[in-house]
Amino acid sequence: MKQARKAHEEATAAVEPARLLFDLAVAARIGEAEIPLAFDADTLVAAARNSGAETTAAGLDALHFPVAFPEVFLRERPGFDCILGNPPWEKLQIEEHSFYSLNYPGLRGLQQDEADRELARLRRARPDLVQEYESETLRVQRVKKTLAEGPYPGLTAGRADLYKAFAWRFWQLVRIDGLIGVVLPRKAVEASGMKAWRLALLEDSQFSDVTMLLNSRGWVFDDAEHRYTIALISIRAHTAHAHTVALRGPFSDRTTYTVGMTETPGVFSADDLRSWSTSAPFPLLPTPAHLRVFAKMRTHKGIGAKRGDWDVRGMRELNASDDKDEFEFDGVAKDRWPVYKGESFDLWTPETGTMYAYAEPGHIRRVLQDRRKNQIRNKRSAFFGKPESWAEDPTTLPASHPRIAWRDSTNRTNTRTIVAALVPPETILVHQAYTLFFRRGDEQAESYLLGVICSIPFDWFARQMVETHATVEFMMAAPVPSPSVNEQLAITVRSVAARLAASDSRFADWAKHLGVECESVAAKQRPQLLARLDAAVALLYGLDATDVETVFETFHEGWDFKPRLALVLAEMEALSGKGER
Repeated sequence: MKQARKAHEEATAAVEPARLLFDLAVAARIGEAEIPLAFDADTLVAAARNSGAETTAAGLDALHFPVAFPEVFLRERPGFDCILGNPPWEKLQIEEHSFYSLNYPGLRGLQQDEADRELARLRRARPDLVQEYESETLRVQRVKKTLAEGPYPGLTAGRADLYKAFAWRFWQLVRIDGLIGVVLPRKAVEASGMKAWRLALLEDSQFSDVTMLLNSRGWVFDDAEHRYTIALISIRAHTAHAHTVALRGPFSDRTTYTVGMTETPGVFSADDLRSWSTSAPFPLLPTPAHLRVFAKMRTHKGIGAKRGDWDVRGMRELNASDDKDEFEFDGVAKDRWPVYKGESFDLWTPETGTMYAYAEPGHIRRVLQDRRKNQIRNKRSAFFGKPESWAEDPTTLPASHPRIAWRDSTNRTNTRTIVAALVPPETILVHQAYTLFFRRGDEQAESYLLGVICSIPFDWFARQMVETHATVEFMMAAPVPSPSVNEQLAITVRSVAARLAASDSRFADWAKHLGVECESVAAKQRPQLLARLDAAVALLYGLDATDVETVFETFHEGWDFKPRLALVLAEMEALSGKGER
C-alpha cells in the first residue's frame, strides 16, 4: 500500500504542471485569466497560480483527460479504444416558471397574466426562493458560457443541453477506429442544433448501428419522458471504413425490439443523408415499406427550394419573451389584435380561443413596420431583398392578411406531427408558432401548400423526420410536389384546402380569389373532403394504393385508420379515372 501511495503521489506531482496549464486554458476560455505572451512552461504555470485559474477550474469540476489518463493520451494513436456512456440530458437553462413550479405545482396551469401576478406574489413572499433561483441561474449560466466557448459547435443552437457537449467529447476522445456506444435523445440525430456533429461524423466515422426506441409507457427508462424516442448509437470513429448509417426502429416495446434486432437494418450512405437535407437528419424507416414510400416522396423538391410555383420562406413574427413589452395581458380582446401561440390554432381551425396576449393595433403595426424596414437589409431575414416601397406600404404587412401558420412544438406520439392552419388577418404570431412568407406566390400557391402540409401523406413524412420541434429548417427542406405534376390534382388540393380554411368572413377576400364561399364546412362533409385531399396529395407524390396503406397502417399507433383509409383509396381510384365519382 505504501508503495502504491508513493507511486500515486509521484505521478500526481509529475503531472501538476500540465494540470495547471489546463486550468489556465479553462479560465482563459471564459475570460477569467489571460495566457501570457511568454510561452515557456514556468511562465504559464506561474500565470495559472497567480490568476486563480485553479479555483475557476475547481468551481467548474473540470476534468483534464490527458492529466487523468496519461497512458491513454501519450501513446501512439492517442485516445480511448472504446467509450460507453449514457450522458446527462440536462438543459443549460433555468426557467423561472418551472423553478417556482417545483414548490407551487399549480403555477404552470395558469393563464399568462395570472401566472405573472402569482410569480410577483411568490417573489415577495419567498425571498429565500428568489435567492436560490438567482444562485442556480448564475451557476448554470457559468457552465453554459464555459461549454459555449469550447469545441462544441451547435451547443447553443436551439436550447443548450449537456448531451450535446458529451456527444462531441466522446468523438474527440476516442482514437482512430475506436468504438463509441452511447445513449442519446433522438434529437441528436434529428435536430438542427446537432447538425455540425452529424456532418462531422458522417464525414469521418461510421454509424454502425442506430437503434431507435420509443419510450412508450417508460419501457426503456421509466424516469424519462414517455413520449420521447431514444437513440442507441454505435459508432466506429475516425475510420476509413464506408461512411454509412445503419438504422433500426423505432421499437415501442421489448418484444418488437427483440424481433427487430434479428432483422437486417436499413443502411444508407452519408451522401444519401446529406442529399435529403443540409442538416442530414436521420429518418425513422423501420421496414422496407417505409423506405419505399419515403424514397418516392423524397424525389420532390423542398418547400423552400427555388421553383417556378412560388418562393417561400419560413419565419417567426415576434418572440414571446423578447417582445413581451409590446403586448397586453389583461385578457380584454375588444379592439385589439390577438397574439397567437401554438395552442391558439389547430388543424384546419384558425382559432381555438386560447391566446397568449393582445396588442394595440396602431402600436403593433408601427413595431412590425419599423422592423421589416430593417429586415429587408438582413440576409438572414425572410424579407431580405424586398423593395423599400413594399416595406413602406402598410397594406402589404403580412400580419394584416391571412397566412399559413404551424406549431413549433410537437411530438411524434401525438395524433398529428404538423399542426397547421390558415390564421386570420390582424393577428400576431409569437415564436411557438411559425408562418410561411410568400416572397412570390398568390392565394393559389397558399391554398395548395396549405392542403399538402395538412394532409396525412405529408404528416407521415414529418413523423419519420421530426421528434419534438417542427422547425423552419425542416419545413423548408420537406418535399412537396409541384402543382405542375398534375394540374387537375393540384386544383383538387386547392379547392378542398380553400373550403376547409375559409371558415368565416375574416377570410372573405382570400376565398374570393379562389372562387369559394366563406362558410364552415358541415361535420358530415369533412370526412369525404379530407379523404379527397389525402388522395390527391398521395397521387401527386407518386404513391400507389399499397404505399398509402403503409402510410395509414404506420401513421399512429392505436388509431382506427380503416374507415379513413377506405375513403382515401376510393377517392384515389376516382381521381385516377379508374372509378366512379
